[in-house]
Amino acid sequence: MRLAYGKGKEDIKRRKRYFRKFDPNLNGFLSIEEVFVGMRDLLRLDDVMNIRPAIFRAFYFAKNQGGQKSGQGSMGIT
Repeated sequence: MRLAYGKGKEDIKRRKRYFRKFDPNLNGFLSIEEVFVGMRDLLRLDDVMNIRPAIFRAFYFAKNQGGQKSGQGSMGIT
């Protein structure tokens, strides 16, 4: 499976499809638990729990890039 990281229309569509699969409650935001479950179950990364601290730090770093100090941050999708 190739993760979509490009700026083209097809990669953008693929990322949005992945996001919707990672977001089972369809609220438009990802919790840290939804990220872990998605990585483990959807991407089939069985060893994801072995790198939990790194994923945790990366999640909160990315979340806080929107400049908000609290709340849902910038993790939503439009």
